[in-house]
Amino acid sequence: MLLFYTFRKTNTQILIFSLSIFLLSLIPVYRLYKFDAGGVRFAQVKITSKTDFVKNYFSHFSPQFLFLKGDANPRSQIPGHGQLYLIEIPLILLGFWVIIRSKRALFYLPLITLFLAPIPAALTKESPHALRALLAAPSFAMISAFGIKFLAGNFKKYAKAILVGTISIYLFSFGIYFKDFLTKYSKEMANDWQYPYKQIFTSQKSGMVTDEYAQPYIFALYYLKYPPEKFRETVKYNPVDKWGFSLVSSFGDFQFK
Repeated sequence: MLLFYTFRKTNTQILIFSLSIFLLSLIPVYRLYKFDAGGVRFAQVKITSKTDFVKNYFSHFSPQFLFLKGDANPRSQIPGHGQLYLIEIPLILLGFWVIIRSKRALFYLPLITLFLAPIPAALTKESPHALRALLAAPSFAMISAFGIKFLAGNFKKYAKAILVGTISIYLFSFGIYFKDFLTKYSKEMANDWQYPYKQIFTSQKSGMVTDEYAQPYIFALYYLKYPPEKFRETVKYNPVDKWGFSLVSSFGDFQFK
């Protein structure tokens, strides 16, 4: 709507056509949630308390999540890193200041998308959530760019040094992040990606298997090429847990605890 308002005087036909395409693209989404089973997953993970929603929403703006530790889910974070680089702290603050002082409506687009981004994640039990709030990533990038542009524009004598220094710090930060991704992440988070189950089910054909790392029965079925008919005949389920899931407790000669 902000874009529509900003460019309302340019080409009305193009704006109407673009808006029509956008509305048409929402039809499959509406049909999925209204008539099919699209709402089942949401029913499993949604919250029911307004207090929880507010708490979850603001947790996405905490320094711990943004700059220090990142997502609590091991699959969505690199050990020792937040969602953003530390260099972005002053740039984001400066970018906020530049946008708020601006009188151009389009400049507020990154702020609007940023404040909308955590809503999907805030509606669910697992918050803050990096993937469900992914819309915030380009918003933070644009706000940081406002900060860099302000520095380079107001300190023109040092503009080249500011740009080179900023890029250098970004590259250095990325280098540390990438090194930890290649070394720490694969070692420390292997269990959270169910890595051991391949070794387990290539050597074990029955018995008790831990379900500490999600749903091992899926890996057993895959690696053992277990017949679907036999699985459906022997499968037993656990009671529904707090997350709304009912996992397989046993099938055939396997038990999962």
